[in-house]
Amino acid sequence: MDRSPPPEGSDTSAEPPHDTLLANCRREMGWSLLLWVVCFIWVIGYCGLFGYQVEGQETSIVLGMPSWVVWGICLPWLVAVLFSTGFALWGIVDDPLGENPEQEKPTQPMEGPGSHHG
Repeated sequence: MDRSPPPEGSDTSAEPPHDTLLANCRREMGWSLLLWVVCFIWVIGYCGLFGYQVEGQETSIVLGMPSWVVWGICLPWLVAVLFSTGFALWGIVDDPLGENPEQEKPTQPMEGPGSHHG
């Protein structure tokens, strides 16, 4: 890739489209990675602290499962699903990628088994 400076007098203030695409990709990756790290720390920390039972101590049950499973695994899983769904619907930007110069445009309608000619 040519990294030489632009010629004098050229307008460098316009941001090329690939820079916008890269910036959006990095932003989306950052949010995804942040969510993963937060859930990872929560699951490992919570389950490490509350997942081991002391002999003679009764395990509390929530929704038919041990409470540490509900709060340590199911809760972050639900948060991750809700966040990912919301992010996919409203946070990800649909960037134009431009046209593919290698893609040929059909010149004639495609003929198939259902097409009838004279």
